[in-house]
Amino acid sequence: MEDKILEMLQKADLRVTRSRKEVLDIFCQSGDQAISSSDIEHNITGIDRITLYRILKTFEESGLVHSVADGSGKTKYALCSHECSGGNHHDNHLHFYCRVCDTTTCMDHVKLPAVRLPQDYQVEEMRFVVAGVCKDCH
Repeated sequence: MEDKILEMLQKADLRVTRSRKEVLDIFCQSGDQAISSSDIEHNITGIDRITLYRILKTFEESGLVHSVADGSGKTKYALCSHECSGGNHHDNHLHFYCRVCDTTTCMDHVKLPAVRLPQDYQVEEMRFVVAGVCKDCH
């Protein structure tokens, strides 16, 4: 796992620090689940809140993670599964928010509907969130 984390940081052209490695390790362990900064804080010691927010912002700007506004009132973050870089995210996929267990799952395998806008509109970002009850809570 450590080699994967080092490779991710180097590929993103980020300096390797203990804090960044620990935060990335938590993301790697979360799989396809998006996690909030408070979730990370509960699973890590020795990093203050400001440092954590800086790390998350840097990771998002570098294309390592993407943010998810799932309607729960807190921003969550998930590892990018595609080759994202410098804030150019290609993670236009569905996110499923479970209202029972408060989890948000990236669903890369779900095909999204085509969105057609009038000619004078330009898409810069799309966010797809479906809310309901997950398979574990059903």
